[in-house]
Order: sequence, then structure tokens, then C-alpha cells
Amino acid sequence: MLGRIKRQQKRREQAQDDTPSIHGVGSLIGGSGVSLDGQSLLLPDENTMQFGDGDEVSSIATSNYGGRGQSSFRIVGPAVEEPSVPPVPTDAETGVPATNGDDDGSPGMSEKVSDTRNGGAACCAGGCLPRWLSDSPFWVKSVIILGLALLVGAAVLVAVAAGMASENKNNSTGGSGSSATVGADDGVGGATTSEPTVASATAPPTMAPSISLKPSVMPFPGQTPSPTEGATGVPTGEDSALPSDVASQTPTEDPGPSTNIVTFYATAGRFQGSDLTDLQGGLPNLPIDTGNAFMVHLGDWNSPFATSCSEQSYLDNEALYSTSSVPVMFVPGDNEYNDCPDPAAALTLWHDTLLDFETSNSDWQLPFTLSRQEPDYPENFAFLFENILFVGINLVGGTIHDADEWTARLAADLAWIDSNVEANRGQMYWLVLFAHADPDIQSSEPFYTPFFNRVKDSYGGVPVLLIHRNLGIESSGYEPNFQGIAGLTALVVEGSIWPPMKIELNAAGDIFTFDQANWYADEVGL
Repeated sequence: MLGRIKRQQKRREQAQDDTPSIHGVGSLIGGSGVSLDGQSLLLPDENTMQFGDGDEVSSIATSNYGGRGQSSFRIVGPAVEEPSVPPVPTDAETGVPATNGDDDGSPGMSEKVSDTRNGGAACCAGGCLPRWLSDSPFWVKSVIILGLALLVGAAVLVAVAAGMASENKNNSTGGSGSSATVGADDGVGGATTSEPTVASATAPPTMAPSISLKPSVMPFPGQTPSPTEGATGVPTGEDSALPSDVASQTPTEDPGPSTNIVTFYATAGRFQGSDLTDLQGGLPNLPIDTGNAFMVHLGDWNSPFATSCSEQSYLDNEALYSTSSVPVMFVPGDNEYNDCPDPAAALTLWHDTLLDFETSNSDWQLPFTLSRQEPDYPENFAFLFENILFVGINLVGGTIHDADEWTARLAADLAWIDSNVEANRGQMYWLVLFAHADPDIQSSEPFYTPFFNRVKDSYGGVPVLLIHRNLGIESSGYEPNFQGIAGLTALVVEGSIWPPMKIELNAAGDIFTFDQANWYADEVGL
């Protein structure tokens, strides 16, 4: 036994002495000394990492490697002779080849040394690995394992992303709900709808139908249309959450401006001949809309030359407009007041017949509360309706008979507007002003100049619609950003013609239309 141990130890020492300093061809493929840049192949001494005297530098650019597990390859340059494998010694006593393992059962050297001619794989108890990997330092193996892990993770991420993209594509094929749009040419009832698209079985529930009220003929300057009306949430098909026993502490939000449409009419002047006939036949048939429509007369319904502003002329006018299907309010014009032979007496007749005229007909139901500037200027009125402040004032043209009276009246007009604007802050989103005199008339300049300054500086950016009678040589007209003021719009009403101007608007700014041409024939057919 002692002799066999000594012989095995001698064989190990001989094997170590016979180990060549340069690897065989098999190790040349996977060795750490191989450069992959296609330039050179350095064959270091395995133990000393130094080049031997017989080492050569050769290019691998022309090498032909047959693949893993094969030994077919070609190296250009001097070849290094492969050392022969020493024969396995036999036991001198028995003549039997020596065992591959020690007596303790541990693997022998022949199991630990790989045969590089069989594909360059080192076989051990755990399995077979390439020689270059089994001989690599620990950090190289760690980098390879980490790289494989990152590669697998990247593949998983790509698969997840592809799945999400596919799901999003499916969701985008869901149907859209029907919609209706009210435009200038359509009128209030001129909405057109589109059929909803049926969603696929895998698509989420479609949006509920919504109604969009877009700006009509003319949007007010500087205004943004209100959000679309109608349900916009996604129906879940489930009951809402159970009510809580605790009262909500969230304060009630401001509902914002009303989106309800206000319809009203504006007319002016004195009607004669066929125009008077049209007026008489048309007043009883004015559309009442939803029962909230009204009309404002902007003055000049009389003639100092034709009637001399007699009392009968006031009574005739009162009887004529009492046939209207909608309530009528008047603002004074100079032809029934300032230009009359006796302006003071004419104003008294105006008060007797037209003051509170909107309440004189029991068939007229006002949807708002109207106030007047008592006691000095009761012809001035104001009311708030659907978040729109409507104001009418005594602003006439013509001759200035009394400068003090003129100045005091114009100052009262400004004070009346200011007080109503201040009283309705937070509720008023629009201001509509009815007046007789045109801004181009010099006698009205003491009013309009400070009023325009208030629109710019004092009314908090509230848009203003100024509606006044034409100068006689003008027709109806519209001018946004009047006098270069953002948010100020001038609307000119042509007098003494039928039909009156029809105006539709809402506080949210979604609707603003006007028409003094064919609307009556189109809607009423008379």
C-alpha cells in the first residue's frame, strides 16, 4: 500500500513536470488570451503570463472554427507542436493499470484534467462547461451571469410592453356616443345627430351622449365658450357607493354662468304704410320662445312734425304695442320727448302711458323682477335674468335745451349703471345696455366717454353689449371690440321696419345670434 501511494505521488509530480507552457489547440479557441478584434492572437504562458521564446503572434482573421464540440479549425502562422500525452503507468506488482482515484474515493487527476481534443469542454461532477468559462476568473463568470439575467429581464419587459400596446389598440376601437350641435344656421332646434358606433365586446363602455353648444353667429370678444353640456362620464353599470352618515364638509361650488338661452327682440322708430301693417299683424305673433321672451323699443316711435307730440299719439302707441304676445319695455327717444314742442310735457305723457308698460297686460308674465331709478329718472330700468344684467337708460339726441339738466341726466345714467353692476357682482356675467342715442352723436359724448372707460377699468372684465337705434341713414350693424375696447360689442337696430331684431344669447357665451332679416318669415311664416 505504501509503495502504491508513492507511485501515485510520483505520477502526479511527473504530470506536473510534463505540463506544457503553451496550451493545446483546443484551449486556443476559448482561452482568455484570444483577441476578438481580428488583429492578433497572443499566446501567454499559463503560469507566468509571459511570452515564451517560441511563441508567435498570429491573426485569427482567417481562422475557420467549426463550432462548439468540433475540432476543425485553421490557424495561419507557425504552429506549436502538441505535446504527447504520457502513457498511464501500471502497477509494478500486479501489472494492472493504476486506479483513477485515491483510496478515499476522491476523483483522481485523470478526472480533473479535461481532454481538450473533445470540444474544449471541462467535465466535472457538476456537468460540462466550456474550458474558457471554467478557467475564467470569478468576476468574468459574474459578468456573464449578470448579462444573462439582464437579457432575460429585457425580454420580459419587451413582452409586457407588447401586451400593453395590444390592449391599448383594442381600447382605441371603442365607439363614440352621439352628439348634437346648435349653430347659427341651425337655430335652437337645428341640431343634427350622428348614430353611435357599437363598441366591441372587449372595448370599455362608450361615453354617454353629450350636447355641445358652440358659439353661434358672433361670439362676444374675449370670451371662452362654456364647457359642453350633458353627461360626459363613463357609465359603470354599478350602483353608487353607500351614503355616508357624516354630512359632507365640502362647500357648494359656484355653478357658474347660466347656459339657458335668453331670447328677446329690439325695435325702434315710427311705422307707416305697409310697415305699420306688418307691425300690426306681427306683434301678436311674436314667438314667445319658452315663455321668457320680451321686446325693447329703442325710441323714436313718435314724430314732432306729424303729431306735434299730442296726447293721442301716446295713447295710440300704447294701444298698438299692447297687442304684443311678449312684454314690451321702452326707452325714450328724442322724437317723443326732447324734440317735442314742450319737452317737459312730452316726458310727462311718456311717463303716464309707458312707465311700467311691461306690467300693463295681464297676459304678460315677466320671468324677472324689474326695478326703476326712482324718483328722478323712473324711465331708467334694470333687471337680472339668467346671469345677464339688462339696463335701459334715458339717453337721447337732439337739441340741448338745458345744459344743467342734460349733464345731470347723463350723470344719473352712469350712476344707475354703476349701482346695478355693483349690486350684481358675482351673479352678472354679461351687461346688456339699451339706449337710443348713437355714440357718434356729439351731444351723447359726455355719457359714452366715461362709460367706455368704466367698461375697460371698472366692470371687472364683464363683457358689454350696447344696443342702440340707428341714425336713420344706417341699417342694422354689428361691431365687436367697439372703439378698440376688448369685450365691448355695439349692435345697431334699424328702425321703422318689420321684423324686429331677434337676439339670442346666454351668460356662458355659447350662444349669441342676431337677425333682422328673414327670421320671422322662416319661423312664423307670415
